[in-house]
Amino acid sequence: MSAYESDFRAALSTAGISLPPGEPVIVDDQIHRWSGPNDKEKSAYYSLHLHQSNNGEPIVNGIYGRWGRVELTRWCSRQLGGMSREESQSVAESTRSMMQRMADEERAGQEKARIKCRELFATSPRASAHAYLTNKGITASPSTAISPFDPYPGWLAVPLQDSEGTVWSAQLIADDGTKRFFYQGRVKGCYHQFSDVNHGGPILICEGYATGASLFMSTGWTVACAMNCGNLEAVAKSFRSRYPDRTLLIAADNDQFTPDNPGLTKGKAAARAAKALLSFPEFADEALGEKPTDFNDLHRLAGAQEVKRQIHQSFPILKLLSEREWNPNARPTEALPVFKLKGITIGTPSNISTITAAVKSGKSAGIEAIAAATFSDQDCDTLGFGSSNPDAKALIHFDSEQSPEDHWHHVDRIIRRAHASAAPKWLKSYCLTGLTFKQCQECVWEAMRIAREEYPGILAVLIDGYCDLISDVNDSAESNDFVARLHGLAIQYTCHISGVIHLNPGTEKSRGHLGSQLERKAETNLQMEKNKDDESSLIFSTKNRRACIPRKLGICFKWDDELKMHLSCEAQPSARQAAELESLQILTQELFSDHPSLRYSDIIKQLTEHMNLPPTTAERRFNRMKQLTLISKSVCGLWVSNYKPDS
Repeated sequence: MSAYESDFRAALSTAGISLPPGEPVIVDDQIHRWSGPNDKEKSAYYSLHLHQSNNGEPIVNGIYGRWGRVELTRWCSRQLGGMSREESQSVAESTRSMMQRMADEERAGQEKARIKCRELFATSPRASAHAYLTNKGITASPSTAISPFDPYPGWLAVPLQDSEGTVWSAQLIADDGTKRFFYQGRVKGCYHQFSDVNHGGPILICEGYATGASLFMSTGWTVACAMNCGNLEAVAKSFRSRYPDRTLLIAADNDQFTPDNPGLTKGKAAARAAKALLSFPEFADEALGEKPTDFNDLHRLAGAQEVKRQIHQSFPILKLLSEREWNPNARPTEALPVFKLKGITIGTPSNISTITAAVKSGKSAGIEAIAAATFSDQDCDTLGFGSSNPDAKALIHFDSEQSPEDHWHHVDRIIRRAHASAAPKWLKSYCLTGLTFKQCQECVWEAMRIAREEYPGILAVLIDGYCDLISDVNDSAESNDFVARLHGLAIQYTCHISGVIHLNPGTEKSRGHLGSQLERKAETNLQMEKNKDDESSLIFSTKNRRACIPRKLGICFKWDDELKMHLSCEAQPSARQAAELESLQILTQELFSDHPSLRYSDIIKQLTEHMNLPPTTAERRFNRMKQLTLISKSVCGLWVSNYKPDS
């Protein structure tokens, strides 16, 4: 046996297509075929060409492969560096000639296969039942047929189409799962499709037929089966070129028990090439004994809902929806209050709250009292606020309004108010004054991340004030994004976030769109009012998710110059407030003098027609009577008076 013949046989053996025993190696430029392992057709081939060499030793080059299994491979008996320029050119020319003959023969074979497939799918019965379908727990696609032809009678016939819908080949599947492609049928770039691609939604691209069926049954989306991992990229790129704006997902096999995991490796390459998402099945430990690899295995082992769940996890929005969907079997533990005011819960984990007031109304004192309540004795004056921190979680405080010196005294008052000798280690306070809004934001986010790593968790975050963390309080998009981020962090860290925001001068409206959005999303909106007569401040809340704290039940406090901090005091109405209350009491008495109850429209009518008030003033008087609880709505929906002249 010549050296080139020995080397060529070794190359065929390495590729898994050894020549049959006794079969000679023929060098005649012709294409020679034989049956590969377990093939019923002559699927393996080679062609060799002989060149005369300048040194007398002949050069033999050629091609070989196996249809559907081994791609066309070039071979030469001598390395390129061991040939002259003329010899290299001769080898290249003969290789091109052999490849062209092979391509011509392949096209002719593909055309024969196309015609035979057309006949098969035009005349064969559709597959309503088959042992393979039963074993895999799937239903056939409408185009799947039962083959009547030899050598595969009774096998499932799965059509493979190109991007224009032309069927070029078929995969034939036996009862036991043995698979063969239609001899000489085109496979590269072809696929089997479940569902009309024009239905919209994502397009899933997978390997096998059973995998595709399970994906379609679980999601209802369009599925393209490439039939092997080597064809995933070609199919994916074909869909991307036709549907540049559609979401593609490669549902790769997880060949975790095969070296280098070819299914996942090829799946990742296809996803990169087609700018597609990637998903692969993950299995419970108890299922690994069956060596599962694909989404059909997951379907059979864990059900269609698990397939759907894992596929959805690969889509960012669907993943979010899945995580946020109400689950009757996942009842959360009851949230313990983080903060209370007068025994009423005002702050719970995963929520945000606000403290709104005009400038210099004592908001910082409120923040001090809230912080002190987390580690104070029972005898301490925390302005009615209550809290505890038995797990020593982090309490993070940010001051973006006061100078570093004032910030130091601010924290010192927190410690003194709690009757403590020093701040607990879990109290982290930062002065952000003078930083840009972006720097302030980054400091808040990073401090929360660090605290979560250093402590058992985060109890609460106190921000004085919110407005310094965005560039424009009137920018609706920026404000909405900031509040959503803030609330998202409260949920992520299971903590409460509370902060200060000023009122617009001369109004009861908090600043800008930011104030409106915070008010809508807040669990509690604490309000503070300054009594100009005695310089005291009042804390109350009428916009709570839980019980309200009306003005008359609010907490009053004022500055104590001896202790250098605000202390609780008795609420004293200002002269203006007293005059307003007396006027509204008289008005209430007049409205209900002849009627025990009134409709809203009747009240407004009396105020405008009989008392000659403008409509806007009438509306304002009605709201003030309601706020001061002079009137309230009965169980039958009518308004009644709560005012008794002798009370």
